Amino acid sequence: MCETLLSVGAPSGTVTFLFTDVESSTRLWDERPEAMRVALARHDEILRSCIASQGGHVFATGGDGFAAAFDRAGDAVQAALAAQLDLAAETWPDGVPIRVRMGLHTGEVEERAGDYFGPAVNRAARLQAVGHGGQVLVSAATAELIDRLALGEAVLLDLGEHRLRDLSRPERVFELVDPRLVGGHPPLRSLDASATNLPVQLTSFIGREEELKAIRSALLDHRMVTVTGVGGVGKSRVALQAAADVMEQFEGGCWLVELAPVVEGDRLLEAVLGLPRRHTGAGRNGRRVGTRDAPRPPDRDRARQLRAPAGRRPPGGDGDPSGRQRCGRAGDVARATRCPR
Repeated sequence: MCETLLSVGAPSGTVTFLFTDVESSTRLWDERPEAMRVALARHDEILRSCIASQGGHVFATGGDGFAAAFDRAGDAVQAALAAQLDLAAETWPDGVPIRVRMGLHTGEVEERAGDYFGPAVNRAARLQAVGHGGQVLVSAATAELIDRLALGEAVLLDLGEHRLRDLSRPERVFELVDPRLVGGHPPLRSLDASATNLPVQLTSFIGREEELKAIRSALLDHRMVTVTGVGGVGKSRVALQAAADVMEQFEGGCWLVELAPVVEGDRLLEAVLGLPRRHTGAGRNGRRVGTRDAPRPPDRDRARQLRAPAGRRPPGGDGDPSGRQRCGRAGDVARATRCPR
């Protein structure tokens, strides 16, 4: 449940947003519910205090995270840094280490019905999502507005450009680094670091939450999911979005196989085995990293199970698979995609 808290006097126009989230909170709640309840109460006190001390306004809470707005980028950065320092110094209940990832972005926003809307809000949330516990990520727009001298010992480390989920334009990302904080974080969990060939979408995905929720759930529970619907309803778009949403939960990543050119069942195997391999190269986090190869193609005995009957066109045209009929294979579950109203 998300609580909206926008109040009179909250920042407007060009705003700097701070989004936070507790890393591995679901697992911690499941394993140590009582300790987590105590720890989260203290976490909330620290976040609210640091945000308020810099003139920030908490406008939404959801799950274990906060969304706050600031008039000045420098104030937002100082609030994030103070919060991370206080969180790191706190003595947490045994077995419940609270590590929070944070994202900062600045942009113009719309205010409606007591809440903020617009691309700046979405970008701040997506930026936070690719970070790790104890890390503060800063967008290029925010970095340009910060007085570097006011950071004291802290510096902004350029991590390069990264593609963020459901955003068409890559974001140049900086990490707020302070000698008092633990560093050495893993590479960002952006699309660039994921095993995937999913295309970058030119527009943000809006709505269809029920369909997305059903498809995501089915993908985690079944070996094959077929998205069905009439032509032009948006099966491919919703399937691609669902794949991007669950990508981090699959070690081999998510891959798109274009089946539109495949007109014979025997060519399906070739299309699947033709997935590109990833190569080792310079990482975008300021150090050289090795990226995993694409998932090993299935051996031919197993891959034969993927073939459609000879002479029959595989259902759908994008290999999600999405189409107007089920594949009819063992473990296949269908999800119908409704026309937008």
